[in-house]
Amino acid sequence: MTENQQKAVQYEPAPWWWGKILSPVGAWLVACMAGSFVMSIGNVGVGILDLGQRSFLLFVASMVVSFLSFMIFSIVVSGPVSPIIVWLMRVSRIPRGWSDSIIAALVAFSFEHFLLSEIEIGSSLFFFIAGAAGGLTYWLAAGRPKPPY
Repeated sequence: MTENQQKAVQYEPAPWWWGKILSPVGAWLVACMAGSFVMSIGNVGVGILDLGQRSFLLFVASMVVSFLSFMIFSIVVSGPVSPIIVWLMRVSRIPRGWSDSIIAALVAFSFEHFLLSEIEIGSSLFFFIAGAAGGLTYWLAAGRPKPPY
């Protein structure tokens, strides 16, 4: 390898606070966005099927409002719980990846049952799928962490 190629391969290591604080928080926010996006697609899709929306502008506006609403909801609801779940996963050393998806799906599903008074199978399925998408996104965005930590 030439000297320029060797310089291109070398990189600066990330600061200590990146991997311990900002990376997990950023991954959590990206996971909240992914779950919110899945929920808003389902929400707007059901609205289109029920109401027969024909206006593209109305579709975009309802998608944005739905996404922001679900984003705020997922941040408020999952914020206190997520660090505890990640800590329990690290202490128990269970394999990551699928477990992130399944645990996030079950948490979203249980919060849906805990917070909503009228429970329907369709909304439960949306919450379960959105939680699974968020959990998998967290695992991917956090750099695919695996034991030992």
